[in-house]
Amino acid sequence: MNALEELAESFSRLPGIGKKSATRIATHLLKADSIFLQRFAHQLTTLQELDVSYNSLTSIAPIATCTKLKRLNASHNELVNLDGADNLPAINY
Repeated sequence: MNALEELAESFSRLPGIGKKSATRIATHLLKADSIFLQRFAHQLTTLQELDVSYNSLTSIAPIATCTKLKRLNASHNELVNLDGADNLPAINY
C-alpha cells in the first residue's frame, strides 16, 4: 500500500468520509505546501475538544499529541487501555 492509499484509508475511517472523499483529502494533503501542513499540524495539536465516539478505536495514544485537549469523548469504542492519557494534562478524568 502506498502513502496515498494509507492516508486515504485513515481518513475513510472518519464518520461521513467515504472512500472518494478520503482519497481527495489525502491527495490534497500530499500535494500541500509545507506552510499549510505546519499550520494544519499546529491546529491539530491545539484542539481543545474532540469527539471520537463510535469509531472502534482500541487506543487513544495518537490523540496524546493534542496536549491542549480539555474535553475528549471516546465513548462507544473498543479501548483496551488509556495509554497516552498522561500526556493530556488539561483533561480531568
